[in-house]
Amino acid sequence: MNFRRYYIPFVWRLFLKAVSDTPISFYEYVFGVFGILVLLILAINPSLYTRKVLLIPGSVCGLAVLALMLFLCDYGFLTKLSLAVCAMLTVNLIIELAFNYKKHIGNKKSVAVLLLHAPLIIMVVGFAGSMGMLLNSDVTIEKGNTAVVGKYEVKYRNLYWKEEPGKTTAVSVIGVSGPKGKLQLKPELSYYQKMKISHSRAVIKSGLGEDLYIIFEGIDDKDNITLKVKIVKFVSLVWIGSILLLIGTILYYFSENKKTRILIKNILEQEV
Repeated sequence: MNFRRYYIPFVWRLFLKAVSDTPISFYEYVFGVFGILVLLILAINPSLYTRKVLLIPGSVCGLAVLALMLFLCDYGFLTKLSLAVCAMLTVNLIIELAFNYKKHIGNKKSVAVLLLHAPLIIMVVGFAGSMGMLLNSDVTIEKGNTAVVGKYEVKYRNLYWKEEPGKTTAVSVIGVSGPKGKLQLKPELSYYQKMKISHSRAVIKSGLGEDLYIIFEGIDDKDNITLKVKIVKFVSLVWIGSILLLIGTILYYFSENKKTRILIKNILEQEV
């Protein structure tokens, strides 16, 4: 019997149950903890800071954010810890820029290094929001009625059908009011006669702070419909961080001397 195979996941699940009510897989939790450790190492990396005492404000800020979120927010523990470490790293980077700005001005390599750190913070906030702050609700609504999901009111206004060769589609007319204003959305549910399967086309309204997903999941014989309403926070930050990370990587590459670039190029060619 492989002891580690059964014992380690069991211990992790007990820990997860103790710190969070949100269901999450063992592997997601392990990679989440690994990511936090990487950020923490970046936050306390002595090579970035000339005086270790300058780490104190970032540490205090991170602990303050964690303490506030523990008492004021009902998100999972990993989400709270991720945002606290991000706060610490952000403050430390600002302090580094404030005390060593002369060192960074005109130094492409130094700027590139900072640009490689900042996107990581943005992306982690994006991942923490999209996974840890997710609001997911299944609602069944009668025609003319309204369901409340988070800060959104979802009203079932109408339903009509579209007949196409080999496919029948139910189109629901949904009125949504909330942080994104007043919207009229039309999620669809199609049934393919030949394959005897149903397919739902989600309606997505994206924004910088959060994305709204409405998925038409089912309909009964009384034309009551079932919708999945998802509110996903900070997805856009993942994309913004990814773009900045790519820019930082390119800048770092071109900031290296010619000999180093040739070495990197040879290594990449050998791997391919």
